[in-house]
Amino acid sequence: MEYATWIGVRSDYALLLEDIANGQSVGFPRDYAMIFTRPYHEYLDCDGLETGSLLMILCMALSDIVGHQDAFPLIHDPECAAAVNGFRSPDRSMTRLAETVATALDVISETDFHSRETHRKYEHLQSMLPWVREHIILDHFRRLASGNNIEPNDG
Repeated sequence: MEYATWIGVRSDYALLLEDIANGQSVGFPRDYAMIFTRPYHEYLDCDGLETGSLLMILCMALSDIVGHQDAFPLIHDPECAAAVNGFRSPDRSMTRLAETVATALDVISETDFHSRETHRKYEHLQSMLPWVREHIILDHFRRLASGNNIEPNDG
């Protein structure tokens, strides 16, 4: 990956993490459809970009499911779903995050636009979002503040 691309992707993730941390829930606090346009699933195998990639895809999916905004073609791409479903990590938190993202993509692929909130996995997805905010996003900033940038191995 070119350095300029890596910097751009990291910048996207930094903006996303900060906005979610400042908000009350997981998801895009504003319309980012014109800004977040990269193929984020392609960065799942790049060291240090996995968390941001999964969060970005999750927020895109939530925009479709909860916000009723079909603004992100990436979440309908079979390659994106395959990348998320094929993602493996020895870290339990990352595995749990990937499972949450896969659930969101399942809700989208198995329903039409108007029935997403009645999908059988919707309530489970909603129940995972506080965990994502607390243990992925806020823990990210806690690790930075403490000087410990190592990802946790518990979930």
